[in-house]
Amino acid sequence: MTAKRALNDDERRDWLRLARAESVGPVAFRYLIDTYGDAAKAIAALPDLANRAGRAKPPRILSPAEAVQELEAGAKLGAKLLCSGEPAFPPFLAAVDPPPPVIWAVGDAGILHSRAVAIVGARNASAAGQRFARTLAHDLGEAGFTVVSGLARGIDGAAHEGSLATGTVAVLGGGPDDVYPPEHKGLYERIAEEGCIISTIHHLNVELKLRGVPHEIIVVDDGSTDSTWALLQDEQKKMPELRPVQNTGLHGFGRAIIFGIEQMRGDALVIMMADESDDCRDVVLYWKKLNEGYDCVFGSRFMAGGGVIDYPRFKLFVNRLANYFIRKLFRIKLNDTTNAFKAYRKTAIDGCRPFLSPHFNLTVELPLKSIVRGYSWTVMPITWRNRRSGEAKLKIKEMGSRYLFICLYVWLEKYFSRGDYRKK
Repeated sequence: MTAKRALNDDERRDWLRLARAESVGPVAFRYLIDTYGDAAKAIAALPDLANRAGRAKPPRILSPAEAVQELEAGAKLGAKLLCSGEPAFPPFLAAVDPPPPVIWAVGDAGILHSRAVAIVGARNASAAGQRFARTLAHDLGEAGFTVVSGLARGIDGAAHEGSLATGTVAVLGGGPDDVYPPEHKGLYERIAEEGCIISTIHHLNVELKLRGVPHEIIVVDDGSTDSTWALLQDEQKKMPELRPVQNTGLHGFGRAIIFGIEQMRGDALVIMMADESDDCRDVVLYWKKLNEGYDCVFGSRFMAGGGVIDYPRFKLFVNRLANYFIRKLFRIKLNDTTNAFKAYRKTAIDGCRPFLSPHFNLTVELPLKSIVRGYSWTVMPITWRNRRSGEAKLKIKEMGSRYLFICLYVWLEKYFSRGDYRKK
C-alpha cells in the first residue's frame, strides 16, 4: 500500500480523512487503499461497507472542512503532514507492516531518511546514566547516525541533548501541539529550530563545495537564549568554511544582517534565511549570474520558473499588494522586492551605505538603493517554502510603516537628490 508519489492538496486532505475515520486503523487503511486505489474512493465506499458489516450507523468520517482545519492548524505550528508511501515519508517506518497512514513532522524532515539509532531508557535514570546516554548519543551523531528517542524524562531527554548538533528525532505519541512532559517543551523547540539551522548550514556547504564555489558561511547569532551559539561553535570545528559571529549590540533582523556584512571577507554575498525556506541550489545560480557581470541578482518567487510552498494566504495577499505598490512607485519590473534572499557584489553593498533599516525593512532598502543608485541588476526565478519549525519574527502590523518609510526615503532620493548617491 503506497501513494507512490507526492500527493496533491486534495489527495492529502482525503488521506487524512480516511486515516481519522472511525474504526479505520493501519490494517484497515491499507486494505481500503489497496482495494479502492485512492482515499476518496475508499471514503465513498465506507458507509456501504459498514452497512454490510452490520453496523447500525455509518462510521464517523472527518468532513473536508475539518480535515483542512487540522492541516491548517498543523501548518501554523510549522508541521507538515507526511503520508505513508510518499517520497518524504521515512523509509524505515514505511517498511513496518503495516505503517502508520500519516505522521506529522516538525523541523527538517529530510533527517528522517538518514541512518538512525534509537536510544531509550529509564525516566528516573541516575545522573551517571544520563551522562552516558548524552555521550553515547553525541558519539553516534559524530559517526553519522541520527539519534531517535521519545522526548521522555531521563535517558530520552539526555539522548536528544547529546545529539542536537548532529541531528535527532523525537517521536511523540500526541500531535505537534501536545508536548509531553511539559518541562521538555524547550527541548522540543530546540530540536526543531536548532536542527533546522544546522541542516541549512550543512546543505549549503555541501552544495557550494560540489559546484566548486569558493565561499565562507557567516551565521549571525542575534541574541539567542538557547544553545544555538554552542552548536555553531561545535560545528565550526568540523566545518572551516563556517564563521559564526555574535551580535552583542542592539538586535533586529536588519542589524543582524548589517553586522554580518561587516564581517564578510569576500567580494560578493548572498543573504539567506537560516530556516531552510530558501533553496541552497539557488545560491549557486546567484553566483553564476554575478559572474556574468551583474552587480546584483534578485530572486523572484513569482515569475516563470519560481514558486512558493505553504505560503500562508493572508501573508501572500499582503506580500503581493506591497510588491505591486513598490513596482508602481519605482516603475520597475521586479515583482518580489520584499524577499530577503538576494545576491550583491560588495561594491554594490558598500554603495548602499549608510544603512537605515534595523528591522526587516532592510530587505527593501538594499535592492531599492542598488537600483536607484545605478548598480546593474537582473532577476532570476527562485523557490521558497514556509519555515518548517520555529516562529517567524516578521510582524506585519509592526513593519508596515517601516517599509513605507524606507520606500518613500529611497523614492525621494531617486527624484530629488540630483544623483548625489549614484554609482560613480
